This record gives sequence, structure tokens and C-alpha cells, in this order.
Amino acid sequence: MLIPRNKSLPEAFKTAYELLVGDRGGMVFEPRVGAHDFVGEVDFSSMYPVLMVNNNISAETVLCGCCPNSTSSIPDMNYNICTKREGIVPKTLRLIVDKRLFYKRMKDQTDDPQLKEVYDRRQTALKWILVTCFGYLGYRNAKFGTVDGHMGVCAFGREALLKAAHKAEKYGFEVVHGIVDSLWIKKRDASVEEYNTLCKTITEQVGVPITFEGCYKWIVFLPSKCIHTWAY
Repeated sequence: MLIPRNKSLPEAFKTAYELLVGDRGGMVFEPRVGAHDFVGEVDFSSMYPVLMVNNNISAETVLCGCCPNSTSSIPDMNYNICTKREGIVPKTLRLIVDKRLFYKRMKDQTDDPQLKEVYDRRQTALKWILVTCFGYLGYRNAKFGTVDGHMGVCAFGREALLKAAHKAEKYGFEVVHGIVDSLWIKKRDASVEEYNTLCKTITEQVGVPITFEGCYKWIVFLPSKCIHTWAY
């Protein structure tokens, strides 16, 4: 695969309104201030990298010249995404995403404490590789970076978290707080099976794995500009 020596794809021109609509970062549900009992936490696994893979986000695929009428586009911004070729970024990330999910699955399946630690360390290392890949997507000097794609990933992320929240409410849960790729939800006497069923449904709808991380006996959200939380 030929790699350009210098980056030559400039950021697309945007009006003030387009910047306002598109450059909004991750989705946040303001926390319900106060103390809450038995709140469950559900987290998307490598949300942004998975969205980059699933939606073919790369410098050469966003606003490509070959697919102006593409059926795939970025929410809110309506930027077309190439459907004729897979970008170098999603092609590279697919291996890392799949391997991380494999190690997480192996960690849950084994009863050997040493193997659990090995699998956990491996999936954690891959996690931070994926985190930096998303960061570099918005770095202006990155050869495969694209600010438009970076904003697009955030747009897909906002849509995914919003769908997850709506699905949780449909299942009778109350959304207490949400930030980027995590939701804190509660439902009186909800079982682990109910949380797992919800996560399975959201995963199928959104296309990004989401898992139940556990339930807090209590958690407090304070009324401050800099939100502090206490949980047990």
C-alpha cells in the first residue's frame, strides 16, 4: 500500500453553523444530582475505534471524490463516506479491535487467575493503542488524519449513546448519567440477566459491543461545575 510522504488533504471548509453542529465532541447526559441506590454501569468497548472500523472512517474515505452520492454518511454533517474501498485506518484497526475483544472474552472464560491477569494486561495494552489511534485521527499533521473524520466519529458516538439511552428507557431503566461511551442506569430490583439482555440488545442495534460493568450500592453526583462522584 502506497503511503504519502506528506499529508495533502486539507480540512473541508465549514460555515459557522456547520462548526456549531459538527464540532461538539462526545455526548453527555447531565447527572441527576443527589444520592442514588443500586445504579448499574454499562460501557461500550472501544467505542470510537469500532465506529471507525464499522463506518470506514479514514482520511481517504471521508468526502471522497468517487462516491458523492454514497449511501453512507456522517450524522448531522452529511459528509459522504466511500463505499468502494476500505480505508487504511479501519483496515488496520480491525485486527486490533478483534484481538482485544478476543482477549476480553478469554479473560471471562478462564478460571485460572494467572491467565486472567495475562489476558487483562493484553487487552489493556490494545485498548490504549486504540485510544491513541482515535486521537491521531484529529491531529493535523498525521498522514492518515482527518479532522472531518474525527468530528464524524464523535457524531456517530453521540448517535450510539443516544440510541443506547433510549433503549434502556424502553426496558424500564432510568438514565442517571451518561458520558461519551458509558451510561449509569437504574431500575428497582433489576437482575444481572436484565442488564445483560439490555446490553445484548444495544450491541445488536448499535453495532458496538456494550457490557454490564457492575452495580453500585450507592453513588452520589454533586451540584458542582467540576463534577465529583463517590461510589461504593
